[in-house]
Amino acid sequence: MRLPHPTHFPMLQKMQHREVRRTFFWPAMGLAVLVGIALSYFYVIVNIIWLLPLLIICVIAGVWKRSVVTVGLAIIAAFLLGNWRAGQFMQSVQVYDHARGKPVLIEGSISEDPTYSKKRNKQFIISEAVLVEGNKRTTLPGVVFVSTPTSPDAQRHNRVQVAGKLGSAFGPYQASIFFAKITVVSKDQHMVDVLRQRFAAATASVLPEPHASLGLGFAIGMKSSLTEDMSESLKALSLTHVVVASGYNLTILVRAAKRLRERHSKLQTMLLSFSLIGIFLLITGASPSMVRAGLVSTLVLLAWYVGRNFRPHVLLLLVMAITALAYPPFLQDLGWWLSFSAFAGIMIVAPLLIERLYKTKRPSLLTQIAIETMVAEIMTLPIILLVFGNLSLLGIIANVLVGPLIPLAMLATAVAGLTEMLLPPLASLASLPAHVILSVIVSSIRLLSSIPWTSLQVFISPTALVLWYVGFAALTMMLQRRLSRERRRAILRQQIV
Repeated sequence: MRLPHPTHFPMLQKMQHREVRRTFFWPAMGLAVLVGIALSYFYVIVNIIWLLPLLIICVIAGVWKRSVVTVGLAIIAAFLLGNWRAGQFMQSVQVYDHARGKPVLIEGSISEDPTYSKKRNKQFIISEAVLVEGNKRTTLPGVVFVSTPTSPDAQRHNRVQVAGKLGSAFGPYQASIFFAKITVVSKDQHMVDVLRQRFAAATASVLPEPHASLGLGFAIGMKSSLTEDMSESLKALSLTHVVVASGYNLTILVRAAKRLRERHSKLQTMLLSFSLIGIFLLITGASPSMVRAGLVSTLVLLAWYVGRNFRPHVLLLLVMAITALAYPPFLQDLGWWLSFSAFAGIMIVAPLLIERLYKTKRPSLLTQIAIETMVAEIMTLPIILLVFGNLSLLGIIANVLVGPLIPLAMLATAVAGLTEMLLPPLASLASLPAHVILSVIVSSIRLLSSIPWTSLQVFISPTALVLWYVGFAALTMMLQRRLSRERRRAILRQQIV
């Protein structure tokens, strides 16, 4: 029996030679990975270890020759790879199961700055964790959330032992321990941590509170020293994101560097931007939010330097897929979703809005930051309403007022702290700009948060959230279609960083 030749099927032959655009291929691959990981949380897991070589070949074939057939196979392969990766991680964290609900002793390193809850309990995250059971030491994957009513003198990167009942997992954490007893095993810190603490102490000596704490939050993401009143005011106005080490702060730095140097030299701009990314990551720590922002900024800068541009939706889905493959629990991390929602607002919606308002002109840096801050606030609002139900009626106004001042506050705080460290006699004079700028910010926050109806409790359903983002997607597509091809390309060159 003779097998039919492909030429006997004109449709199949046509599909083999039809090339798929990159702007569809890469987002589809990223989305397939995310769907594969998401399904694993509903225990839909495909064991494909024996198919891995074939799947990798399918992905390479899809990249090399983007026909409809090879792209289809590559998308299926990406889905299976994401599902397999999540299944492998879920299998690895089963090591926690036998100890849940029991008293345990875990040793690990504090990965980020400790913070305080409303009840003033100290909270931090343990990474590189080890379960100590007598002489047996079992390495634990992922991270553990710890809360303690005591206030041990434990700082970032200290090695500690945590004793308490091992609780359940939530969000991106594989386990939790509340009411823990903490013992500091080692206070060895990186040189950067020592310099960071010296800078914080110097800043606190030349600036009053809450100016110093707020400035340290802007400059190095240190929010552990914020007063309870200021923390509550920031939450009521949806301003918490501006005083943590986040992609928002890094985006401001990189964008400012690009705006200041791009007319002089592309190489200087790229090197300055990379230096800022490296220094900021080193100082604030490689938190998930910072790593995401650093990855996005690095990819965009490299593409910009070689004369290419990432389409924002392509870049977002690729980075989402890369970070989720590296750590599948990110899909359960609220911060992960909030950061990418804010990125979508800054990278996709804000440039179109600026184009509608300014046409061929270019707004000032402060105006651009104000517009981007407003759009980022609107894009993250549905997630906040779904999870917390906190509708900040003055949140957009507060973000527009405070957002443009953040670059100035970061610079002024850095100057004040460094001058106190290096040239103490000049510290009083050097700290005046920081004092003035931070006074304006503090006064604005206090004034707006003192209004009785600052925030309301409003919860929305998942359906409303989906409709919100579908509406924004439709609005974005409509605005893009009304532009000429030249204007689209001009906006694309300015859309990211």
